[in-house]
Amino acid sequence: MRPREDPKSALYLQLSFPVLYSHTLNNSVCRLRISATVITLFRYVVGFLLVLLGVFIARQPLLTLSVLSDPLNSLLVSISSLKAFTKVPQTLPLGVACSLLGVMFLLPKSRHHRYFQDELLDSRFNVNLYHGLCFLLIAILSLAGCYYLESLKLLTTPLVSWCFLAILVLVVLATLMVDYGRGRIPRLGISLKECGALAIASLFLFAYYVRGLDSWKFLFIGDEYGFFWYAQLLLSRDPSETAPLEASGCFEFFPMITSWWQALFLRAFGETNWAWRASMGAITALSLPACYVLFKQVCSNLGSRAWIAASAGIIALYLSEFVIIWAKIGKPHAVFLTPVIVAAAFMMLAIRQGSLCMLVMSGISAGLGVFLSSLGPVIALGTIGILLVVWRAALCLRFRDQIAHELIIPGLIVISCFLVASAPILAQLDYWRNMLFVNLNSPEAQGNLPLFIPKLVAAIFLPWDFVTSAHFLWDNPVDPLTATLCIAGLASITRIGWQPALTGILIHGMIAYLAGAKSQYEYPPPTRMQLDMLPVALMVALGFSLFQWKSATKAGIALTTMCAWTLVYSTVKIEEHNPYQDRPNIYASFMKSLQEYPDSNKTFVLVLLDEMYDQTYLFENFNKTFQRKFSLVFLRRTENLLAEINAQEQASPGHVVVLLPEMFQDLQSSIESSSNAVDVRIVAVRHIAPRDPTSGGLIARVFLPIIQFFERVRRPS
Repeated sequence: MRPREDPKSALYLQLSFPVLYSHTLNNSVCRLRISATVITLFRYVVGFLLVLLGVFIARQPLLTLSVLSDPLNSLLVSISSLKAFTKVPQTLPLGVACSLLGVMFLLPKSRHHRYFQDELLDSRFNVNLYHGLCFLLIAILSLAGCYYLESLKLLTTPLVSWCFLAILVLVVLATLMVDYGRGRIPRLGISLKECGALAIASLFLFAYYVRGLDSWKFLFIGDEYGFFWYAQLLLSRDPSETAPLEASGCFEFFPMITSWWQALFLRAFGETNWAWRASMGAITALSLPACYVLFKQVCSNLGSRAWIAASAGIIALYLSEFVIIWAKIGKPHAVFLTPVIVAAAFMMLAIRQGSLCMLVMSGISAGLGVFLSSLGPVIALGTIGILLVVWRAALCLRFRDQIAHELIIPGLIVISCFLVASAPILAQLDYWRNMLFVNLNSPEAQGNLPLFIPKLVAAIFLPWDFVTSAHFLWDNPVDPLTATLCIAGLASITRIGWQPALTGILIHGMIAYLAGAKSQYEYPPPTRMQLDMLPVALMVALGFSLFQWKSATKAGIALTTMCAWTLVYSTVKIEEHNPYQDRPNIYASFMKSLQEYPDSNKTFVLVLLDEMYDQTYLFENFNKTFQRKFSLVFLRRTENLLAEINAQEQASPGHVVVLLPEMFQDLQSSIESSSNAVDVRIVAVRHIAPRDPTSGGLIARVFLPIIQFFERVRRPS
């Protein structure tokens, strides 16, 4: 017999069934979410590990080949044994393939982006042919006027300089009034809080760059001190006699303004080695706010978390070994990067806001780069051209009738503004003939033409492998974390749109071609390839954004960790592995002996070889520029050398230290055996034994094995 149901229980079940069903459904959804989370975590872990493994394989070919199978080994050897690719690592193809496989794991689900359909419709330039022709006319008149003044030898006079500056200011003010008339007030796109943070970051960055500038570790003599002496020469001249618009400055390769910038620091801080080198650290640190604006605008599709990606990018750029080195030494190659960053930042602001003033400022910034160097403005013009085409392409494809107004005419305005700003330098044809000859038509450039393809390959695959051993750089200047995030940034193409990733790829390719493959050297020069850190850092910002930081606290912790890693990694490499440290030349050895000697109140007797005796001015200059308080006496290696040393000791008893350019065993024996010899200390400034890698601090001892694991770190033989 079926039991009778309790009406209260039945009612309870009817009322509670939706709740029970909902609870069961929530448990199922929760399990699905956990599964999706686990799968996503698995994809990210495997993806980043594969990318990192690819970087390791490319950078450790000998170690990797030992564990590869014979068929693969033979294939890689046959690829790398081609005559044109003798310097390409054998495992580079395998490393690239492994990294790209990791990128496939990192590719998220494709999303629909409405950026060009909504936002950019309200930020169109709305320029017409009349605007383009006006700017083109101004450019033609500027070039013609500068050519005419150059023919009269009046172009570099101070009056022309002030007139040129007035023209630029009037052009900017006119376009600013046009923007105000349209109700488009130009903005930097950053908050007041961000401005304060950027100012503090720039100061800290400058303080780090100028740390240890007087150390002998950053001293070498090539054409280095020629820039210092040229800046000193400018200080000795009357300001009315100098020519700020002169193109042929130091070594007829860097324009006059670059030396003016260095002379300004000598004027402010004294004619010292520190002041001269600090000028490059300052110009690098000053570009940091503009770089943050650039990266934030490129990553603006990330919404309120765009600052996270931008911060990761500037950490990767300004703490990279490439940039640190050029900010520390006085050779003014650090000026290559500044016009590229500033011009690109103005271009992105113009694209986002539809501002004519920002568009004009972009062209002017690129053109003014000509006053710093010949390479920077070329790369800057190519960079802003890529930005304009990539970020307006979708809009122009959708609205075909807007191609002229949103792409062709804005491009004409940018080029016209570039010509206006660079007209005084462009008019000096002798300068450009020299540049073209050195870089394209010189015997060195012509002899290395067959190496164009290998140099292009080496420059393109810089994140995987780029070995150098010059200008204090040793092995790969791109650390493994930066390289991994850079390559992983390719996966952002389906998350925040194709424009940011394509921008980084195209700028990287342009720099690889112009700065690497087209160089006159037989390798991509590190002096110019530092420019490639800009697109690399942009890709790092995109790679960092893959983590979809929903918590600002967690993002801050990750950024702090990344900053500490990059800073320590670069610093340890520079301090422990720069190629001038283990086998320093006689100049660096001389400064090392002086800086490490406990008592500077000595008379230092420097015994020089005959072929070096005419270079005593270098050592005397060190005494002044490094602000050392000592007496310096130069002696030749002669038969009367011992008597001359004794005479110096008698003149200053107990205060003589003999510095030898090489270890003269016979002289040392003579001093020790002579009854008339005085008690002097002999210090060799050459043949300094390499330091023990474990002699550094705790941080160096911890990081050196890590560096040696990822890099082919070799001590000079």
